[in-house]
Amino acid sequence: MNTQMRGSINFYAGEIKEVSAQVRARNPNEVVVITEARYQLWNVSAGETAEEGILEIDGDTVSVILGINTPGVFELKFTVKVGAETFIEKATVQVVG
Repeated sequence: MNTQMRGSINFYAGEIKEVSAQVRARNPNEVVVITEARYQLWNVSAGETAEEGILEIDGDTVSVILGINTPGVFELKFTVKVGAETFIEKATVQVVG
């Protein structure tokens, strides 16, 4: 199994975007069943969590709608559980005013 989310995401302050990642099995005949999915948005400059919660699950895709009002650099982390495995995917989020 593997997940993929873009390495860098750009926002304007106040902009609202959906960010998603797809979980794919190495074997194309294998069905992916996501049992749990969470996200954390870390404000790098402030050194604190700006937002966290549960990701929406739609088949083999997880997503969240983000609206970031503060300019700066953030790290978005998706933690996805499929069976006994846990996958973590991270992306840098740049927010400009």
